[in-house]
Amino acid sequence: MTQPMTVEDLERLLAPFFDDETDDEPEPYEDDDDTSDDRTDEPAMFRRDTRTPEWASSFAVAVQAQALGNAAAAAERAAQLADQVGRFGSADLSQVVVDDLTRAVAGCWDRGWQPADLAHVLGRQLKRPFRRRLPDVIALEAQAYRDAPYAEPAWLAQTDAVTAGASPPDRPKLLDSWQVDFDHVRDVVYAAVVLLVALRQLPSQPRLCSPPSEWARRPRSAAPPGSAGRRTPGSAADPKIIQRVRALLAKAESTDFPDEAETFTKKAQALIARYAIDQAMLDHGSGHGPPGAIGRRVLIDDPYAKAKSVLLGVVAQANRCTTVWQPGLALSTVFGQPSDLDVVELLFSSLLTQATRAMVVAERELDLTSRERSFRHSFWVAFAGRIGERLREATAEATEEASAQHGRDVLPVLANRTGVAEAARSEVFPEVRTGTIRSSNALGWHRGRQAANEADIGRKAALKKGQ
Repeated sequence: MTQPMTVEDLERLLAPFFDDETDDEPEPYEDDDDTSDDRTDEPAMFRRDTRTPEWASSFAVAVQAQALGNAAAAAERAAQLADQVGRFGSADLSQVVVDDLTRAVAGCWDRGWQPADLAHVLGRQLKRPFRRRLPDVIALEAQAYRDAPYAEPAWLAQTDAVTAGASPPDRPKLLDSWQVDFDHVRDVVYAAVVLLVALRQLPSQPRLCSPPSEWARRPRSAAPPGSAGRRTPGSAADPKIIQRVRALLAKAESTDFPDEAETFTKKAQALIARYAIDQAMLDHGSGHGPPGAIGRRVLIDDPYAKAKSVLLGVVAQANRCTTVWQPGLALSTVFGQPSDLDVVELLFSSLLTQATRAMVVAERELDLTSRERSFRHSFWVAFAGRIGERLREATAEATEEASAQHGRDVLPVLANRTGVAEAARSEVFPEVRTGTIRSSNALGWHRGRQAANEADIGRKAALKKGQ
């Protein structure tokens, strides 16, 4: 049987990669004083080693052990480092940890990750004490570019959301600041090891935007990203429209009366559909042709993440977008025009709230005591399916009304925008397959469709532009 690798084995393996190799034995005692009468004739093996530890190499041994799946060896090395911290303080080791972790985070950005994605995925993979350390590391890494004139506002907004706007800890005091969640220093060191390995082992993601390492090399535009001004093809949705849609959906989410929720949601979707059509025709009339589509990741929380991803898919499809679901990461990438992506995210978020509330009410009314999980899964699947039907009907009606105003060009223009979104998806994800999802609880299926009917998306409520 193969024996597990020990710390000593790892040290011998890694020794050629470090310039300053230290022996386990202390160096012979040296005394510059010419008078040796008072020198203690104590054997060298019993004298205290006062040399500064090789923090980087020792920490690397622990990280390598964890990466190779030898958690016991990694924890042992972390305990040894903790002993050294007790003798020499934590400042030097904190600097090593900060340097390694911030480099690993920057590497994630270069491999296609964004702050919200990183927090979401590692939040699923790591235990709570370990994942709580990530916001500090992201905040420390962002110090290099947060105040730069070329920094992307959308990226910084994600960073602020992940870090809750908190100031990063002092680099030399990082490990000290982490001790509030742990009983022993060795646990703090081991948490840093686990987090670093998790960051380094994340796979590459398709790049949806430029990472911070490339911002300074980009051509400077006349207006900074996100600046106010005239709307250009492919820009984000009109903030006034978004605010009106958000207000309508907030009313739909807050009411306890299904008829009121239905009315507010009808108006929201009708406003979304008509606004999107009008903007598509405006872009078409300007002679620019269909603007390029972009990708945006939407994070989907457990439980029932796959069923929720189906809901996102039908919302996106009704708004001329397309999605790719990555089950191992519990996130979907939505491709489409920025204005369409804005309303897809907004509507999806609202429907999640409405579906959750309806499901809880249904469970209370039915007094479910068994098969609760199958009921909920079937509820979500049925809700998504029925919402998709309603959205397609509402979009068709809005398109028909817009055709009366804009003429025959409406359908080709909308189809072109959908085609651009699908082309962008194929470029980023050249190999995708269509999946299936099943439900096994008839009662959950019935109540899910019923809830979707009550959240009717507006077959009869198309709004005129500007109302």
